[in-house]
Amino acid sequence: MPTDQAIPETILVVDDDLQNLHVLSQILSDAGYRVRAATSAAAALSSAQAGAPDLVLLDIKMPAMDGYEVCARLKSEASTRDVPVLFLSVLDDAEAKVKGFESGASDYITKPFQQAEVVARVRTHLRVQSLRRSLEASLSELRLRGAELERTLSEVKTLRGLLPICAECKKVRTPEGEWIRVEEYIMKHSEALCSHGICPDCMAPILGQLLENKQANEP
Repeated sequence: MPTDQAIPETILVVDDDLQNLHVLSQILSDAGYRVRAATSAAAALSSAQAGAPDLVLLDIKMPAMDGYEVCARLKSEASTRDVPVLFLSVLDDAEAKVKGFESGASDYITKPFQQAEVVARVRTHLRVQSLRRSLEASLSELRLRGAELERTLSEVKTLRGLLPICAECKKVRTPEGEWIRVEEYIMKHSEALCSHGICPDCMAPILGQLLENKQANEP
């Protein structure tokens, strides 16, 4: 059975031999996969463009356009570029296999094929595809988190370094040469909000002055 998913993977089977097409479709259906069948290269490309399958089982020797060309076209399209293509062919020589891999195929199965071998190879490549997608999703999430971290660090760095402060009025000089209040600078360069109050050290002389003024005004 395929990997544990609510929706089974879709296999596009391409072969101009109707008997082979029927046998392969039955094997894969019995293994729990959804099967789309195509008897020609044109039908295969049309089916893949309508909706990318999870894997393609592709015959090589077909009229009008052979499997090599079909595979190359699938690999040239963004929507099907990453779909694994497994060749099925009576051609068993090294040259045919090398040409198959050069066109973008992930594997090569020779005819006559064994049912167990077909299912095992399909399952293996679907598993690899699933792991690749999971890895890409994880990398994408890491990139987003990295970008967020960079933004956070950038915000923190804006409050680092030497800040020129007037010894008299305590204003801060901005990189543009403008003198502004410290709280204004902080609010411009961070998400912090400033609330105004009086600390205990400043409160004591203020209260003392108020008391002196009150006493001076009393009759």
